[in-house]
Amino acid sequence: MKNKKKLPINSMLIIVGLFFFINPNFSVLDILPDFIGAALMVIGFLRLADIDDRAKDASKALTILAFTNAGKMLTLLLLTDSGQTVWPLIFSFCFGIGECALFIYGMHKLFSAVTYQAMRESCEPLYAGFSSLLPLTVLIALLKSILTILPELTSLTTDYGFIENIAGTGAQVNEFVYKALTVLNGVVVTLYGIGWWAYMLRYFKAVGKQKAFLEKLDEKYMEEVGSKHEVLTYRALKTAGLLFTAALIFLLPFRLDGNDFLPDFAAGILLCLGIWRMYALYPGKARTALLLSGGYTLLAAAEWVYELLFNFSLNIQDGVGYYDSVSNILLRHPGHLPAYFGLCALSILKYLMLPVALFGLCRIFACIIGDHTGASSELAEGIGERKTALIQKNLGVWLNVLRSFCLLAGGAGVIFRLFRMFSKLMIMEYVNPIAAGALLVVFLLFHSKLSEAIDNKYYCARV
Repeated sequence: MKNKKKLPINSMLIIVGLFFFINPNFSVLDILPDFIGAALMVIGFLRLADIDDRAKDASKALTILAFTNAGKMLTLLLLTDSGQTVWPLIFSFCFGIGECALFIYGMHKLFSAVTYQAMRESCEPLYAGFSSLLPLTVLIALLKSILTILPELTSLTTDYGFIENIAGTGAQVNEFVYKALTVLNGVVVTLYGIGWWAYMLRYFKAVGKQKAFLEKLDEKYMEEVGSKHEVLTYRALKTAGLLFTAALIFLLPFRLDGNDFLPDFAAGILLCLGIWRMYALYPGKARTALLLSGGYTLLAAAEWVYELLFNFSLNIQDGVGYYDSVSNILLRHPGHLPAYFGLCALSILKYLMLPVALFGLCRIFACIIGDHTGASSELAEGIGERKTALIQKNLGVWLNVLRSFCLLAGGAGVIFRLFRMFSKLMIMEYVNPIAAGALLVVFLLFHSKLSEAIDNKYYCARV
């Protein structure tokens, strides 16, 4: 039963990840972010990537795709607020070309890996099915890329881009063309995407039903990789480190029009994914960390939705919202004061939960320090023991520093929220981002030293 929970291909994660690729874009913005889908897919076949070079290439391509898509979304959010119409389209077009190529290449390699392993293990149903999936995938990727930019391209190459300043039949025709292409994008990509996803669902569900095939892959994995606990630790920490870094980036406050465009609940989701990657190493402590991070994610999501609804209920042009004090709310919108206190209370709970969730992660790091860091076994026994003790002591100090900055980040959020409710001091605006940025820097330094210490002990076993 234990191995069945850790099979090399997690069909459910891949199916959910693929769902994020079926959607059309609203203007140049992606409704269901592709980077979430790419991350879920990579986690879904991580173990297959350890024993198959094609799957490893697919993992690299989809990982790059995830970062490319996340970068595009952040860039577009910044440019959309700038008032320059042309730049979002240019960036969307350039990023879109790269995303299309990476998606096609990554999916081709994944299909090839499953097909090859099915041939190798004489699993005829999978070999026959996966050989036919690539053309449909290429078509959905091209449709998403081309139809996304057509409406915006039309608005820029015609007078419709300046329709608020002109009048006449030409502008009305161009407006009709723009809206027609937008509808075409929505209808075609959505309908074809659903059909493509249903087709993929059929075959990836078939993978999950091939128990004998998956068990053979699991045996191969345990033979080549799973029996080397140090290799598992190094690889898990490397992948989880990227997810934790991305999570801490999402903790940085970045607000436009009163709303957080780097939502903290996304940081919670990334934390959960990183901890899940390390679950096989220390199941007990990882389970606790997952529960704590899940609790933080729920609080952060509730706060984000509450804040969004709260800001919509106010007139943003009046300058009243999340960053305002009680006196401003009472002066301009006295009826919203109870809702404002509710939002502040939820925000404080979220910030109190943040260090608790991060402390759960630090417990896993403490176990890794004790079990997988130190001096190489090739050193003389006495020297090796002294060097191991020194390395682990130094890492223990860095771990305590990391815990301190976790408390600092949570405390800074609480202090910001409490003082900002009753004070208009601008210095309060900088407390939160400075603490979150400092936590990110300290984590990167700690993770680098931890990876170096693991490498120092297992330098021969990394490859």
